[in-house]
Amino acid sequence: MKMPSAESARVCTSIPASSITSLQADLEKAFSYGSDYVEVRFDYLDMLDIDKSKPILKRYADRCVYTCRRPGEGGRFQGDEKDRERVLKKLAEQNPAYLDIELSTVNEKPALADSLRSGGSSLIVSWHNFSETPSLEILKSVQEDALGIGDVAKIVTFAKGFKDNASVLSLYRSVEKERLIAFCMGELGVVSRLVCPLIGSPLTYASLENDKTAPGQIPVKEMKEFYAAL
Repeated sequence: MKMPSAESARVCTSIPASSITSLQADLEKAFSYGSDYVEVRFDYLDMLDIDKSKPILKRYADRCVYTCRRPGEGGRFQGDEKDRERVLKKLAEQNPAYLDIELSTVNEKPALADSLRSGGSSLIVSWHNFSETPSLEILKSVQEDALGIGDVAKIVTFAKGFKDNASVLSLYRSVEKERLIAFCMGELGVVSRLVCPLIGSPLTYASLENDKTAPGQIPVKEMKEFYAAL
């Protein structure tokens, strides 16, 4: 299988804006820095008004990942799950390039995945472990479950040792290209963030300058410069 060159590695900048005004400014800045995609973290918005954000995001939707995380999955959404489900369905109507939903959520509500996909977005089914990298057996089981529901599986673990990068990256050996996003969080997991789009991931995640949404994120400008240097 021919893998992407470093120059074609796609970077997605995760934006934790707290207001619509700052969201628009951060979107423009991220793309000016060379970001290929932007992940909009709707759970970070202080006033979550989907209708108000729609005109601002419309021109960028085909280059966006929309996400609204609940607290148990590293998010900051303050409403209950019924409120979040309504938000997710409204986001799906805006037809972003990708819509990210947790594996735990779609396991609880299997019909939700189909309703979110109806707008035409590619569905990322994600799973995070913020404390460690479990065994390869567990990772493969999670990957199978996520791919059975979504268009793309996203598996992100915390690297407690350098070997954890190898465990997570080995998942790419048995999956179709661009159907898996897998890397490690934390300072020891930086190498997997850099390598994953070179071995089959449709994208990797960066921060906008130093405003990080996960440990180990690299600023988008620095990440793009790294791939250009390769």
